[in-house]
Amino acid sequence: GCTITDNKAKDKGAVYCDSYCDVNVQGLMTVRDNTAGDLNNQNFVLQDGVATTAYVYSGGLYEGSYIEISSTDDGKVLLSKEMSQYQTQYFHPESGSLEYEHTKDVEAKLVTASLFNGGSGKVLILLVAAAALAVIAAIVFKKKRGGADNDDDDEED
Repeated sequence: GCTITDNKAKDKGAVYCDSYCDVNVQGLMTVRDNTAGDLNNQNFVLQDGVATTAYVYSGGLYEGSYIEISSTDDGKVLLSKEMSQYQTQYFHPESGSLEYEHTKDVEAKLVTASLFNGGSGKVLILLVAAAALAVIAAIVFKKKRGGADNDDDDEED
């Protein structure tokens, strides 16, 4: 991530993505409060060319991200080909409004966390095994001691 604020550009905006390129944003990212000669395109600008258009992709923006975005086209343009509805909350229009439309469903991969990562599972297994051996040793010791006490009682008679 990064923070790009309070910059002054001559004409094209603080971050300008040419129409032949796409850009991926991720992490905690802030692009806002910049100034440029083009009053409608001061922050994160995607060029809309004759044959191509620049697109933005989200590689996972973090909570607190804020990106003021615009396009060089005054009309309706597609700013992103794929972005989750959740990630769109971090994009804000410099002027006008952003509209989102559902284009396709994708299958999300399930991510899980484990206590047994990095060898801690082996430590846990060793601790359980040591505790089990301690219990078994205590039972055996008590039985032997209990048997010895009974044998001593028999000898006194």
